[in-house]
Amino acid sequence: MTRSLTGPAVAGRPAVTHVELTERERAGLAAAFRYAQRHDLSSPPDEAYRRELSAARWGVLARLLGGLARDLPDALPEPLVVDATDPDLPETNADPLASLDGDALTARLPETDGAEDVLLLRFPASEAVVAASVADRRAFGRFAFVSPAVSCRIEATEPVGSPESLVPLLDRERAFDAPEAPERFRAELGESVANLALARLARRVRWADSESTPTPAGPPDRSSVDASAAFDGLVTGGHPFHPGAKIRRGMSPTESLSFAPEFADSLPLRFAAIHRDRALAASVDDRSLTERLYATFSNLRMAVGTALPSGRPVSEYAVVPVHPWQFRHVLPDRYAAAREDGVVVPVPSYTVPVTPLLSLRTVVPEPGSTAADRPPHLKLAIGVQTTNAVRTLSPNAVTNGPQLSGALTAACDALSVSGFGVLSEPAATCYDPPGGPHTDGPGYDDARHLSALARRHPATHSVVEDDRRAVTAAGLLARAPPGRRSVLAATLDSFADGRSASDRSETVESFLAAYLGAVVPGPLRLLVARGVALEAHLQNTHVVFEDGRPTGALVGDFGGVRVHEGRFDGAEVSPHPDSEVFTDDAAAAREKLWYSLFQNHLGELIGRLCATEPVAAADCWRLVRRRCEETFDALAADDAVPDRRVSADRESLFDDRVVHKALTAMRLRDATHDYSRTTVANPLARHARPRARGR
Repeated sequence: MTRSLTGPAVAGRPAVTHVELTERERAGLAAAFRYAQRHDLSSPPDEAYRRELSAARWGVLARLLGGLARDLPDALPEPLVVDATDPDLPETNADPLASLDGDALTARLPETDGAEDVLLLRFPASEAVVAASVADRRAFGRFAFVSPAVSCRIEATEPVGSPESLVPLLDRERAFDAPEAPERFRAELGESVANLALARLARRVRWADSESTPTPAGPPDRSSVDASAAFDGLVTGGHPFHPGAKIRRGMSPTESLSFAPEFADSLPLRFAAIHRDRALAASVDDRSLTERLYATFSNLRMAVGTALPSGRPVSEYAVVPVHPWQFRHVLPDRYAAAREDGVVVPVPSYTVPVTPLLSLRTVVPEPGSTAADRPPHLKLAIGVQTTNAVRTLSPNAVTNGPQLSGALTAACDALSVSGFGVLSEPAATCYDPPGGPHTDGPGYDDARHLSALARRHPATHSVVEDDRRAVTAAGLLARAPPGRRSVLAATLDSFADGRSASDRSETVESFLAAYLGAVVPGPLRLLVARGVALEAHLQNTHVVFEDGRPTGALVGDFGGVRVHEGRFDGAEVSPHPDSEVFTDDAAAAREKLWYSLFQNHLGELIGRLCATEPVAAADCWRLVRRRCEETFDALAADDAVPDRRVSADRESLFDDRVVHKALTAMRLRDATHDYSRTTVANPLARHARPRARGR
């Protein structure tokens, strides 16, 4: 039997009142009012948004509390996890716990069903302890909390409302590294709450349009340009454990209604021409991005010719697709001088309808808008921050993507792993200001804000045969509104149809085994045999299904790939200066795959299965380990792969503790790529050891 993810403590909360709204929540009110009114979600229209704010606040707060406990910021005392019914508190005179004993703490905690432990975060400078009831402690140091969390002080105990209320506590502990950091972090939390509440409204609308839960079972809909687009639109929760899960800094709430995938089915793709003297272009063959665009979009060449200054031939210009937000907000000012000189030329009279995919900046042309049945996905630059980074497209990605495409495709073919491949990036182009190559500064910023690349459409890969569908792994975990069956539960139902599973738990374990067979061997073999660590997280991985059964996987986005120089013997790659593609540190390559595939991807999938299905986490992770052991054994039998390498990677993956990317600690110090790290207990370890503090 499938269990619900939405507990009454969250779903039954009252709406946030107008007086209680934070500045960022209030900024989303007008957009929410119009959206709720248009879709008749409540009366008055803003009440639907204010009600969703309660759940959104809790969603972001839970991510923040879990991140602080897992990431162990230097400024905070070590978090404590104590028994919920009989807390054993350390004897101390130096922090807020000095005024509490176990009985006093128990009296202050809210009554919660199903909570086994309590997480205690201590803030000595504020003489406060924040307590959150823990329903489950999951793999890799993850927590499942029960609402509400409470702030305990000497004089009072009160529920923690907005996650923004923790910022002053963190500030007094000197957790931030700059004077402006507290306000910046407060804004990120507030915007994430507001956008998550808006997305929850969109979830109601999306699901109301569907009588049954969509699943990847059955043959693909050939009238749809991309099988995964519909599933991507159902993903409303954002990053599963980042405290800024839904920030879109720079994009207003009203603009989100027009451009975000949970709201918008279509947006008008724009184009700009760049004089070839100032264009950096790369491709896997002699077909540039410009040639591919002209072949895909009829009349584009004519529109470019019309837009160019008089007397300038079309052949002198490269063309890049431009996100409509970028076309409106960035091109006019950033490239004013280049436009005046005729170096950058916006194409004003030509648009193509495209569907936004999960990553916000990646789009796919709609059916009938192109000359191709399965046109490439287009990754665009957009000057909007999501999670840690502004989502532009660097000259590094433009230079490296096509080169890596050829090398990685050949490497995958050489592995002969059935049902596995990569989504190549055959061509890319960006603006190239004088004085390049640019690695930072204004020239680098100019290059990364006017850039794009083409990515292979999943349905054109041989792994996706005519009767199969490829959907993003994140789409499988899209959360349903209360009372509706989730995509994952419905997919399990489809998997069970026609199979002789005796009960639901057997169905779940059989499905997970098939899923692991699809997503684990390829990336793991690629790392060990060829030194290539793909960033195989939920958003980058397309899982291939046939009749509801996972049969393969395609991994895309080479921006985060790491290649170990000592193992890689593929085609020569000349990366853009200051690129981090190649490394001589095997641990750095391993960390990339261990985190993205096992912690982010499988950790979230198994956590969801254990929360909603009759299956135990230990059994799930035994299946993962078994699949990894089988892959390592096959590699050990391959004479082309050194035994010592296989043993070292096996030992690393099964170590008692693994490196964890400390996303919350990163946001405290506004880090984009300079990752903070800690270590967490590894569910794949042979023998669990006591939890220890690690960095």
